[in-house]
Amino acid sequence: MVFLIVFVLMLIAGIIWVVADPETVCGILLIVFGVICLVIVVVFLIVTPLEVKGSIAEYEAVKTTLDTARKKETMENVALQMKVIEVNEWIANAKYWAEIFPRFYPDEIMDIDPLR
Repeated sequence: MVFLIVFVLMLIAGIIWVVADPETVCGILLIVFGVICLVIVVVFLIVTPLEVKGSIAEYEAVKTTLDTARKKETMENVALQMKVIEVNEWIANAKYWAEIFPRFYPDEIMDIDPLR
């Protein structure tokens, strides 16, 4: 959210600069940079929660598969353990970034426990 505010202020400063001195290039560069950064932040605000919700669904599928596979002794257990490690890495990474950028991540990410 801080990034959004900073880029809006950058855009406003660029507009003020261009109005005050129409011949300057710096104001135009501030406007262009501000618009590009605003678009990037808005895209991340939209895409990141969608991606995380998809990964949460994948987590639930892996959890169900793991519960079923533990009831049977099969050769797939090694592959499942590798998938568990991969999912647990994703959970740790997502929780870390959710603490730093809480606006980008849905609240459900903090409710997920690592697979055992």
